[in-house]
Amino acid sequence: MNTTSDKYATIKSAQIVYVIGPGGTGKTFTGDYMAVMHDYHHVDGDIPLKHMCLVPEYKEISEKWIIEGDWDPFYSELARLTLEGAKDNDKVVLSHATDKNDHRDHVIKKLIEGGANVDCIIVQREWWSSRV
Repeated sequence: MNTTSDKYATIKSAQIVYVIGPGGTGKTFTGDYMAVMHDYHHVDGDIPLKHMCLVPEYKEISEKWIIEGDWDPFYSELARLTLEGAKDNDKVVLSHATDKNDHRDHVIKKLIEGGANVDCIIVQREWWSSRV
């Protein structure tokens, strides 16, 4: 069983790939492919929205984001789920249509605050439109 310090060390050394892009462009497929073919742990960034009827906390953070415009809890949860995955996996991929730079920066900041090594975070963004 891993100790807390072992899990922190695993987070620090984990390679984290953050796949972003417009809706319908294959982000979830890419994450699933990386999981099956390259042993990544896939965090589907749509999970809080897909599961908001099952998990009360997800309903709350999704409503804050969609209705109130408070996106912080939603993107903090994406970072938390990614860090949880990094506790037991040395390679993690987060896929989500994070369309605003400040939202992406927030996720990356939370990953670093949670122990991720900035040198191990890869953001795949070159195929996003030039408006971002």
